Amino acid sequence: MKIVEVEAIPYRIPYIRPLKFGTGVVSNVEHVLVRVHTDDGIVGQAEAPSRPYIYGESQSSIVGAVRDWFAPSIVGLDIRSTERIHQRMQWVVANPTAHSAVDLAVWDAYGKTMGQPCCALLGGYTDRLAVSGLIGFDAIETRGKHEAPLWY
Repeated sequence: MKIVEVEAIPYRIPYIRPLKFGTGVVSNVEHVLVRVHTDDGIVGQAEAPSRPYIYGESQSSIVGAVRDWFAPSIVGLDIRSTERIHQRMQWVVANPTAHSAVDLAVWDAYGKTMGQPCCALLGGYTDRLAVSGLIGFDAIETRGKHEAPLWY
């Protein structure tokens, strides 16, 4: 149950309509898929969103942080040692998006190892959770009825 590899796989998906901000236009989703592999064949996955205009992390900085800093810090550790894994990654004081994706991929692999969903490992369950809301990307009349409200 030891971590044997940590991957950072960049990918790009074009938006149907570009998002326009006061600081520019974003035409593509540029995220990084993070995979944590264990010696017993388990693969935990998480996604790191590149948002240099919000978090200060680009796609290439996320890949670099995962590859150069976080992966070498945790390869060889037992996937069940979540506190030790967390402690080993603490020496990097920035890159919260890259750090979070590695952390979530570790929890995903741990959950698969234990045959439990991550929510059970983290102590809870809910069937509804509002995580964010955007205002101003489109007129209310054009939104579908299935979408969440624009504000919480």
